[in-house]
Amino acid sequence: MGACLGTATLALVLVRSASPAEDYQVVVHRAKPITAMTRARLSDIFLGNTTEWEDGSRILLVEQLETSPVRQDFSRHVHRRAASAVRSYWLQRMYAGRAVPPVEKATDEDVIAYVKSHPGAIGYVNSSASTDTVKVLKVDP
Repeated sequence: MGACLGTATLALVLVRSASPAEDYQVVVHRAKPITAMTRARLSDIFLGNTTEWEDGSRILLVEQLETSPVRQDFSRHVHRRAASAVRSYWLQRMYAGRAVPPVEKATDEDVIAYVKSHPGAIGYVNSSASTDTVKVLKVDP
């Protein structure tokens, strides 16, 4: 009986620790000649370590509010840390005078509108958001 209970408990722990499916999609302006990006490069971009596109144009970052579930998911999958830790990182860079944090928007629609109207922009939205007016990038592990 004890062995059965131990196995059931182990199975429950394994199910709970499995990571959920990514619930975001990365979007750029339709004119950008890019279709995919690695997770590591995406993290570098959203941490301000990469500031220019391949063509030399400036990257404009747009994020959702820190309390947004899509931002929580994006931070966990892309940066491998909590959104609050990423916010602390940006605050340190800002106070040191080394960088300006990304623009924040409240909704998927706001992020899409920003990306659509700024050719250098990159952002992320919920995986169910309508992205007809922008380009969705494939994110490789």
